[in-house]
Amino acid sequence: MPLRDYPLNMENLKAYILFPGAAKNPLYAGWLDDLALPVEIVKDYNTDWNPPADAGILITHSHYRWEELSILRRVKQQESLPILILVDGILEYRNSFQHPDLTDGSMFQPLVGHKLACIGDSQVRWTEAWGNTGKCELVGLPRLDYLADVPKRDLAKTGPFRVLVASARTPWFDDKQRELTYAALTAVKKFTDENATVQGRPLEMVWRMAEELHLNLRAPGFAARPEPIRKILDEVDAVITTPSTLQLEAAALGLPVAVADFHNNPQMTPMAWTISHEGEVAPVITELANPPSSKCFIQDVLLNDSLQLRQPAAERMGELVSVMVREAQQARRQNRALHLPDRILPHPTHGFVKEQPGAARQALFPDNPIFANEEVANLQTELAAAVAEMGNYPEKYFQQRSMNQRLRGYINWLRLLIRNRAATIEELSSNLQHLQASDGKNKDA
Repeated sequence: MPLRDYPLNMENLKAYILFPGAAKNPLYAGWLDDLALPVEIVKDYNTDWNPPADAGILITHSHYRWEELSILRRVKQQESLPILILVDGILEYRNSFQHPDLTDGSMFQPLVGHKLACIGDSQVRWTEAWGNTGKCELVGLPRLDYLADVPKRDLAKTGPFRVLVASARTPWFDDKQRELTYAALTAVKKFTDENATVQGRPLEMVWRMAEELHLNLRAPGFAARPEPIRKILDEVDAVITTPSTLQLEAAALGLPVAVADFHNNPQMTPMAWTISHEGEVAPVITELANPPSSKCFIQDVLLNDSLQLRQPAAERMGELVSVMVREAQQARRQNRALHLPDRILPHPTHGFVKEQPGAARQALFPDNPIFANEEVANLQTELAAAVAEMGNYPEKYFQQRSMNQRLRGYINWLRLLIRNRAATIEELSSNLQHLQASDGKNKDA
């Protein structure tokens, strides 16, 4: 019987969420209510908590604290209840390898669970490379599903140039990272304070950073209850941000995005523009005001590799949960250990990369008039003339080669003549010196 045909017995089964604040966390919004089985949020637990008998699946994104790790490890060892771990945003080097509050290896190295709901293809590759082959599923991020229905912005070329400067909720994890984050955003602030215009357009800044950054950088706009980020993105022309999921959200709306990152770490979720030292601030912001189509294309490719938007993530999450529960039921019926398929969710494009809209040559090379010419008949005539001209090329080539050979012979003759003349001059000079010496001796006598 195909896996998805297993009957889902919803009677007395629940999805247990191992995170007390799941009801208010945006990571769980938009898909929990649509699951095929009821949801129970575990609000009070310690390391000896055990899933109730009616548990059909255990779900959490909190997989790095001792309490959850202890529970997940114990449940996983029993191999009867499926565990789904959620990824809360992008992968970032500092969070994976330089977070002082996280135990080494706790960031999916390896995964303590059966499946990991990844937000994009590149995240699948990264987490599989850490020893999680067969555990990673391409889902997307349900809270960003709205982006699939929002047309990309037509970037303005005139009028005010409005730039959002933002930071992650937690921009640093230790004092050294704090210093480098301040250096990056201070460099951006300095440029914006000293430049009223960019490419002839009035420069307007919108600041949406952690409270400490607002206060110490004296950046305006801090509010205890700021405007929703969606509304802000609708009103700006470009974004500069520290590494954050915001970079994907802005890119999906068609805004050029630069990542301000002075940490000199590997980019696990790269964008087309990066500000890695102060000298890059001016050229990057200048380019954001009129971004090259080739870099916009690269940004789109990186976005599609980092965030799955081809199918609703909420629906893919629901299907993943249902299949995991069905397979667990089947394993219980057969009195065997739980074993899930390496891939449960089909790839939206079957693993192939489709051509991006911006891949058209006239878009990638706007300064080349050949690609801009859409008059096929004229191009065909010009091509026919070029082909006819090329037909004469072999004869012209042999004529040119014969002429070059004659010229080389003439040049060699001239070189020989010059060498002979030089030898003659040298001989005459020697004879002259000899005669002058002899003449001097005769006068002395």
